[in-house]
Amino acid sequence: MYKVKISDEAELDLEEAYQWYETQVNQLGSEFIRKVDDSLSSIKILVLILLFIRMLDESYYLDFLMGYFILLKMI
Repeated sequence: MYKVKISDEAELDLEEAYQWYETQVNQLGSEFIRKVDDSLSSIKILVLILLFIRMLDESYYLDFLMGYFILLKMI
């Protein structure tokens, strides 16, 4: 599986955001980090799906991307 690399600057931003959320509500920082992890997992899965579709037929790849982004706008 592919790895998502997070820059040092982004790591610092995440730590700062975690600390801020924790000062607002107990365990909110932990929930924030869980959501970030979930989002990164979704990105990894999407990349694998896109690579698979692209291997099959490049025209499906473009159709999938357009449908995916239209779906995102609806959410």
